[in-house]
Amino acid sequence: MALRDFRVRGEVQLAEVPGFAPKPDEFPKGSGFLHGVKLHRLHRQNYYPRRNRIAAQSLPSLFISKTEMTKMDSETIADTYIDLWNETDKAQRQAMLRRSWSAEIEYRDPLMQAKGRPELSGLVAGVQARFPEFRFRRVGSSDTSGECARFSWELGPATGDAPIAGTDVVELDHAGAIIRVIGFLDRVPAGEQP
Repeated sequence: MALRDFRVRGEVQLAEVPGFAPKPDEFPKGSGFLHGVKLHRLHRQNYYPRRNRIAAQSLPSLFISKTEMTKMDSETIADTYIDLWNETDKAQRQAMLRRSWSAEIEYRDPLMQAKGRPELSGLVAGVQARFPEFRFRRVGSSDTSGECARFSWELGPATGDAPIAGTDVVELDHAGAIIRVIGFLDRVPAGEQP
Protein backbone atom coordinates (compact mmCIF):
# COMPACT_ATOMS: atom_id res chain seq x y z
CA MET A 1 0.00 0.00 0.00
CA ALA A 2 1.38 3.39 -0.92
CA LEU A 3 2.44 5.76 1.86
CA ARG A 4 0.00 8.38 0.64
CA ASP A 5 -2.93 6.05 1.43
CA PHE A 6 -2.35 6.33 5.15
CA ARG A 7 -4.11 9.11 7.02
CA VAL A 8 -2.98 9.63 10.58
CA ARG A 9 -4.68 12.33 12.58
CA GLY A 10 -3.83 14.05 15.82
CA GLU A 11 -0.87 13.63 18.11
CA VAL A 12 0.83 10.30 18.40
CA GLN A 13 1.83 8.95 21.78
CA LEU A 14 3.73 5.68 21.88
CA ALA A 15 2.69 3.66 24.92
CA GLU A 16 5.89 1.64 24.95
CA VAL A 17 9.45 2.12 23.88
CA PRO A 18 9.95 0.49 20.45
CA GLY A 19 11.36 -3.04 20.69
CA PHE A 20 14.67 -2.20 19.02
CA ALA A 21 15.62 0.38 21.67
CA PRO A 22 16.92 -0.61 25.10
CA LYS A 23 14.74 0.44 27.99
CA PRO A 24 16.33 2.56 30.74
CA ASP A 25 16.16 -0.31 33.25
CA GLU A 26 18.20 -2.52 30.83
CA PHE A 27 21.30 -0.37 31.33
CA PRO A 28 23.76 -1.65 33.96
CA LYS A 29 23.11 -0.18 37.39
CA GLY A 30 25.66 2.23 38.74
CA SER A 31 26.93 3.30 35.34
CA GLY A 32 26.29 6.92 36.40
CA PHE A 33 27.51 9.44 33.82
CA LEU A 34 27.83 6.82 31.08
CA HIS A 35 24.22 5.79 31.66
CA GLY A 36 23.07 9.42 31.23
CA VAL A 37 25.11 9.81 28.03
CA LYS A 38 23.52 6.68 26.55
CA LEU A 39 20.02 7.93 27.36
CA HIS A 40 20.81 11.35 25.92
CA ARG A 41 22.12 9.74 22.72
CA LEU A 42 19.00 7.58 22.43
CA HIS A 43 16.76 10.63 22.86
CA ARG A 44 18.69 12.43 20.13
CA GLN A 45 18.29 9.43 17.82
CA ASN A 46 14.54 9.45 18.49
CA TYR A 47 14.38 6.02 20.14
CA TYR A 48 12.41 7.51 23.03
CA PRO A 49 9.77 9.80 21.54
CA ARG A 50 8.51 12.81 23.41
CA ARG A 51 4.97 13.66 22.34
CA ASN A 52 5.00 13.57 18.54
CA ARG A 53 8.75 13.96 18.01
CA ILE A 54 9.40 10.93 15.82
CA ALA A 55 6.44 11.70 13.59
CA ALA A 56 7.26 15.39 13.35
CA GLN A 57 10.92 14.84 12.48
CA SER A 58 10.86 11.78 10.26
CA LEU A 59 7.44 11.73 8.54
CA PRO A 60 6.01 15.26 8.51
CA SER A 61 3.74 14.66 5.52
CA LEU A 62 1.84 11.88 7.29
CA PHE A 63 0.94 13.80 10.41
CA ILE A 64 -1.39 16.75 10.32
CA SER A 65 -2.68 19.03 13.01
CA LYS A 66 -5.58 17.83 15.09
CA THR A 67 -8.97 19.28 14.23
CA GLU A 68 -11.46 18.99 17.05
CA MET A 69 -14.88 18.22 15.63
CA THR A 70 -17.65 19.13 18.03
CA LYS A 71 -21.31 18.24 17.73
CA MET A 72 -22.04 21.68 16.27
CA ASP A 73 -19.33 21.16 13.64
CA SER A 74 -20.77 17.83 12.52
CA GLU A 75 -24.22 19.39 12.23
CA THR A 76 -22.79 22.22 10.11
CA ILE A 77 -20.96 19.72 7.91
CA ALA A 78 -24.17 17.72 7.39
CA ASP A 79 -26.11 20.89 6.55
CA THR A 80 -23.42 22.01 4.09
CA TYR A 81 -23.57 18.61 2.42
CA ILE A 82 -27.37 18.62 2.09
CA ASP A 83 -27.36 22.23 0.84
CA LEU A 84 -25.02 21.25 -2.01
CA TRP A 85 -27.35 18.46 -3.16
CA ASN A 86 -30.32 20.86 -3.12
CA GLU A 87 -28.56 23.70 -4.98
CA THR A 88 -29.90 23.89 -8.54
CA ASP A 89 -27.89 26.90 -9.74
CA LYS A 90 -24.63 25.62 -11.26
CA ALA A 91 -22.59 28.76 -10.40
CA GLN A 92 -23.82 28.70 -6.78
CA ARG A 93 -23.06 24.99 -6.54
CA GLN A 94 -19.51 25.51 -7.84
CA ALA A 95 -18.97 28.33 -5.32
CA MET A 96 -20.17 26.01 -2.53
CA LEU A 97 -17.79 23.31 -3.72
CA ARG A 98 -14.84 25.74 -3.71
CA ARG A 99 -15.75 26.99 -0.25
CA SER A 100 -16.25 23.72 1.65
CA TRP A 101 -15.08 20.81 -0.49
CA SER A 102 -11.53 19.69 -1.32
CA ALA A 103 -10.41 19.81 -4.96
CA GLU A 104 -9.58 16.08 -4.59
CA ILE A 105 -13.06 15.15 -3.32
CA GLU A 106 -13.94 11.48 -3.80
CA TYR A 107 -17.60 10.47 -3.73
CA ARG A 108 -18.83 6.88 -3.83
CA ASP A 109 -22.15 5.17 -3.21
CA PRO A 110 -23.62 1.91 -4.57
CA LEU A 111 -25.03 3.63 -7.70
CA MET A 112 -22.49 6.30 -8.65
CA GLN A 113 -19.08 7.78 -8.02
CA ALA A 114 -17.19 11.00 -8.71
CA LYS A 115 -13.65 12.30 -8.27
CA GLY A 116 -13.01 16.03 -8.14
CA ARG A 117 -15.33 19.02 -7.88
CA PRO A 118 -16.42 19.12 -11.56
CA GLU A 119 -17.49 15.45 -11.54
CA LEU A 120 -19.33 15.86 -8.25
CA SER A 121 -21.15 18.95 -9.53
CA GLY A 122 -22.19 16.99 -12.62
CA LEU A 123 -23.35 14.10 -10.46
CA VAL A 124 -25.52 16.43 -8.35
CA ALA A 125 -26.99 17.94 -11.53
CA GLY A 126 -27.75 14.43 -12.80
CA VAL A 127 -29.61 13.48 -9.62
CA GLN A 128 -31.59 16.73 -9.77
CA ALA A 129 -32.52 16.05 -13.43
CA ARG A 130 -33.59 12.49 -12.56
CA PHE A 131 -35.73 13.65 -9.59
CA PRO A 132 -36.73 17.26 -10.41
CA GLU A 133 -39.48 17.55 -7.77
CA PHE A 134 -37.47 15.95 -4.96
CA ARG A 135 -35.41 17.61 -2.22
CA PHE A 136 -32.81 16.22 0.15
CA ARG A 137 -33.44 16.60 3.89
CA ARG A 138 -31.53 15.41 6.92
CA VAL A 139 -32.98 12.77 9.19
CA GLY A 140 -31.99 12.90 12.85
CA SER A 141 -28.71 14.23 14.14
CA SER A 142 -25.17 13.53 13.02
CA ASP A 143 -22.36 11.93 14.96
CA THR A 144 -18.59 11.94 14.64
CA SER A 145 -15.55 9.72 14.94
CA GLY A 146 -12.22 11.49 14.59
CA GLU A 147 -12.23 13.45 11.34
CA CYS A 148 -15.44 11.82 10.05
CA ALA A 149 -19.10 12.73 10.37
CA ARG A 150 -22.04 10.40 9.73
CA PHE A 151 -25.61 11.43 9.09
CA SER A 152 -28.77 10.15 7.45
CA TRP A 153 -30.88 11.81 4.77
CA GLU A 154 -33.99 11.36 2.69
CA LEU A 155 -34.78 12.32 -0.90
CA GLY A 156 -38.39 12.92 -1.74
CA PRO A 157 -41.13 15.44 -2.42
CA ALA A 158 -41.46 18.49 -0.17
CA THR A 159 -44.47 16.92 1.53
CA GLY A 160 -45.13 13.26 2.10
CA ASP A 161 -42.93 10.22 2.46
CA ALA A 162 -39.51 10.06 0.85
CA PRO A 163 -38.98 6.98 -1.32
CA ILE A 164 -35.16 7.21 -1.10
CA ALA A 165 -33.08 7.32 2.09
CA GLY A 166 -29.45 6.83 2.93
CA THR A 167 -26.59 7.35 5.34
CA ASP A 168 -23.35 9.07 4.36
CA VAL A 169 -19.96 9.20 6.01
CA VAL A 170 -17.98 12.36 5.29
CA GLU A 171 -14.24 12.70 5.93
CA LEU A 172 -12.49 16.05 6.35
CA ASP A 173 -8.96 16.89 5.28
CA HIS A 174 -6.44 18.77 7.47
CA ALA A 175 -7.92 22.11 6.39
CA GLY A 176 -11.47 21.11 7.36
CA ALA A 177 -12.72 20.64 3.77
CA ILE A 178 -14.76 17.59 2.78
CA ILE A 179 -12.37 15.24 0.99
CA ARG A 180 -14.22 11.91 0.93
CA VAL A 181 -17.84 10.77 0.99
CA ILE A 182 -18.96 7.17 1.29
CA GLY A 183 -22.70 6.82 0.80
CA PHE A 184 -25.01 3.97 1.77
CA LEU A 185 -28.51 3.58 0.39
CA ASP A 186 -30.93 2.52 3.13
CA ARG A 187 -34.11 2.67 1.04
CA VAL A 188 -34.54 2.90 -2.73
CA PRO A 189 -37.45 2.24 -5.11
CA ALA A 190 -37.52 -1.20 -6.73
CA GLY A 191 -36.30 0.09 -10.13
CA GLU A 192 -33.33 1.92 -8.62
CA GLN A 193 -31.70 -1.05 -6.85
CA PRO A 194 -27.90 -1.26 -7.25
